[in-house]
Amino acid sequence: MSEADLIVPTSRVVIEVTDTLKVTPEDAVIKKGSCIEWAVERLEEGQSIEISFHVKGNKAGPFEPEATRGNPHRGRYTTEEGTLIRSAVADQVGYWKYDVILRTPGREDVAVDPGVMIKGEGP
Repeated sequence: MSEADLIVPTSRVVIEVTDTLKVTPEDAVIKKGSCIEWAVERLEEGQSIEISFHVKGNKAGPFEPEATRGNPHRGRYTTEEGTLIRSAVADQVGYWKYDVILRTPGREDVAVDPGVMIKGEGP
């Protein structure tokens, strides 16, 4: 049995918007070749969420760029409406930190920095 076979993947991360941001789980684990979803809860009118991966080597995030999912550039996702952000396929392995940023007009941005671990080959 390979290391990738032992992974219990995290298919969904919840971003709860209150006075602060809460991301659960703070560290997700998926297999290479898989996607992840961020479920945004309590986003108010005028607010937006940005997910921005830290650059590692020459890659800005572990997911392939895909314009149809709000990610025309590798490593950045945004939503101003709706409650679900879905990544493209992970094509890199390793631990990737990212920022979740809440933008509200007229207020200071709020940010947290969870991570995602990508291991082995997926389905």
